[in-house]
Amino acid sequence: MKQRKNKKAMSLMVEYVLLIVFSVVIGLIVYGVLKTYVPKDKIACPDGTSLLIENYNYDCGNQILTLTMSNNGRFNVTGYFVYISDEYHNSTNAAGNITGVPSAYMNLLAIEGIKLGMGSDPGPSLPSTFKPGDSESETYDFSDGIFSPNRVYSMTIVPMRWQSEKGKMKVVSCSDQKITKDIECS
Repeated sequence: MKQRKNKKAMSLMVEYVLLIVFSVVIGLIVYGVLKTYVPKDKIACPDGTSLLIENYNYDCGNQILTLTMSNNGRFNVTGYFVYISDEYHNSTNAAGNITGVPSAYMNLLAIEGIKLGMGSDPGPSLPSTFKPGDSESETYDFSDGIFSPNRVYSMTIVPMRWQSEKGKMKVVSCSDQKITKDIECS
């Protein structure tokens, strides 16, 4: 009788050991599969990617901002994110407020606050690149009450570019090269 209880106890221990071993093996398999989905390195813009705010003019009464930017870096820039803030640091993207852009291109230009660099002829090659030394002016109309009754107090520009990663082209936000500028009325 004592021999039967020992066999039963030993059988129960073997079951627990096998359960733990199977759990560990399944966990390792799941870990191995999920690890392939996680990117290993963060894609970053190369040093020398830079934009410069050459000039701006902000008409507080009409809430119209005219911005002249240039690529003063060493690399092409695909475009840039434009964010504006009011005095309470409420922030929004400004690309949807660009004026003077043909409606056919507006959806391409203002995707999630991105202003794509435009050459002299955007044509079918959108997005075009904003080459070193290039300059462009944009006018943003905030009279639709985006911050009403407050005015725009600052803007942040974040460059973006296409980069090749393992043979695939990817859009990279150059958040390390962002520029912030306080805006004064003119």
